[in-house]
Amino acid sequence: MTYGSMLVSIGLALALALPALLDGVERKLKAAIQSRIGPPIHQTVLDLLKLFRKELVLPRESMHILYMAFIYLSLSIVAVGSLIASITLGSMELFIASAILLSIIQAIHVAMPFTTYNPFSIVGASRELVLAVINESALLITIGLAILVNPLMSPPLIWRSTYFLLLLELLIASYIASGRTPYDIAEAEPEIASGWLIEFSGPLLGIIIYANLLRKAIVKLVVGIVLAGLITGNGSMGLLLSLIAMALLWVAYTVVSTIVGRSRVDVAPKTMILMHTTFITLLIITYVLGV
Repeated sequence: MTYGSMLVSIGLALALALPALLDGVERKLKAAIQSRIGPPIHQTVLDLLKLFRKELVLPRESMHILYMAFIYLSLSIVAVGSLIASITLGSMELFIASAILLSIIQAIHVAMPFTTYNPFSIVGASRELVLAVINESALLITIGLAILVNPLMSPPLIWRSTYFLLLLELLIASYIASGRTPYDIAEAEPEIASGWLIEFSGPLLGIIIYANLLRKAIVKLVVGIVLAGLITGNGSMGLLLSLIAMALLWVAYTVVSTIVGRSRVDVAPKTMILMHTTFITLLIITYVLGV
C-alpha cells in the first residue's frame, strides 16, 4: 500500500466514524445551551446499534424504499471517499465527481418520502423539495466558482475578497443543506411529528439516519476542503485541516441552530433566494474584476 492510499484509507475511516460522534456532541451541546444534562456523546452510536438489532418492518408495499436506502447510504460513502481522496491526492476531478454525487444524494434524500403513503411524510418532503432546489442550485454554482478560483487546490499567493465571499456563500449553503434552523421546516417536529421519517423504523431507519449524518458531513467537508486548498493545499496537512474544519463547522452550526428559531414555510424560500442571489452576484462580480 502506497503512502497516498494509506492516507486516503485513514481519512475515510475517520470521516465515516466522526458523523455519529459529532451528532452526539451536537445533542450534548444543545442540552448545555438549554440548561439540560442531555445524553452521553456516544448516544447516537447506541441508538444506531439498537435500531440495527430490531426487526425489519417496511411500510406497506414499500420494498423499494429499502433499495433506495441502500443506494442512499452507498453513494454517501462513495462521496465521502471521493472527497477524502480529492484533498489527499490533489485531484480536482474527484472533487467534481463528489459534487455530482452530492446532487444525486440530495435528490434521493428528497425523493424517498414521496414513495410512502403517509401524508405527513409527503408534506415534509414537499417542503424539503422546495428548499433543496433553491439551495442545491446555489451550492453547485458556488462549488463551480470554487473550482475556477482555485483549480489546482494550491494555496493562493494573495488572499482576495473573492475568497472570503466564496467561503461565506459555501458556509451559508452548507448550513442550509444540513437541515438546521431557520431552514429545518421539512422536519418541523411540533407540526408534523418527526417529519418525513415518520414511516420508518428498525434497521431501515438506522440506515437512513446514518446516511443523513454522512450527507451532513459531506456538505461540511466540502467547505473544509475548499478552505484547506486555499490555505495549505493538498496532502496530509490538507486532509487533517479538512477533517478539523468539518468538526468545528458541526459545532458552530449547532450553536447557531440552537439560538435561532424556525422560519415560516412561506418565508424561508423567499429569504433563501434573496440571500443566495446577493452573495453569488457579488462573488461573480469580484471574480470577474479580480479583486
